Amino acid sequence: PGYVPGNTSERTCQQCGKGAYCIGGSAPRQSCGHLLTTDGTTASVATACLTLPGIAYMTGPETAVACSPGSFNMGGNQRNCTDCRGGLTTADAGATHLDACSAPPGYFYRNRQAMPCSQGSYKTGINKQVTCETCPEGTTTITTASTSLAACSIVLPGYQPFYSSDSSTVVGAMACPVGTYSPKGEQCVSCEGGLTTQGSKKTSSTSCVAPPGYGSTSAGDSSVIHAPWGATSLAGTWMPA
Repeated sequence: PGYVPGNTSERTCQQCGKGAYCIGGSAPRQSCGHLLTTDGTTASVATACLTLPGIAYMTGPETAVACSPGSFNMGGNQRNCTDCRGGLTTADAGATHLDACSAPPGYFYRNRQAMPCSQGSYKTGINKQVTCETCPEGTTTITTASTSLAACSIVLPGYQPFYSSDSSTVVGAMACPVGTYSPKGEQCVSCEGGLTTQGSKKTSSTSCVAPPGYGSTSAGDSSVIHAPWGATSLAGTWMPA
């Protein structure tokens, strides 16, 4: 066993060879298949067939398959593949080692665990990146664990969106300039009645106040009457120049 007949005239035997087994006598060499191998070159039984790295043994030579994504096997055994833990996965089928277990898209890698990207960030690809990418200024995501830049489609209050060339997709955001505001991340609205804001990125009409040198009866009220300070006696707010 473990050998096959060699040169008939010399009555010699040859080793069965790696990746095969020979039961002896006149029986031919039996292959372990392209996914299994043997430790040595004189295997004599099918149970000597062992997995190559990245292969699940299943029930033997006829059923062995590559490890599915998210699992691995170092090979040289008769085991099925071991699943990655902690929410990790692998980039491809046929992984051969625990080190192949990485964080999936939308998650970053920390201490052999997959951690979801927080809202307002994203991560593409299966890798061991330890941080997520931050959405461009003025945008955020609907949920956590976002997987692409395209998920940064929610415009924050105080900003207004700008769109792709066909006006179908939000591709960024612009801060509302002084004198405007945006409560819901839509088009910026101008303060009325000659009012303005103290800075950009304002989110409410209550940010609209009298400009320097002017007073108003009720700051933020778009129907307010205003006048140069001192021209009319008004009880209200005042912004010094």
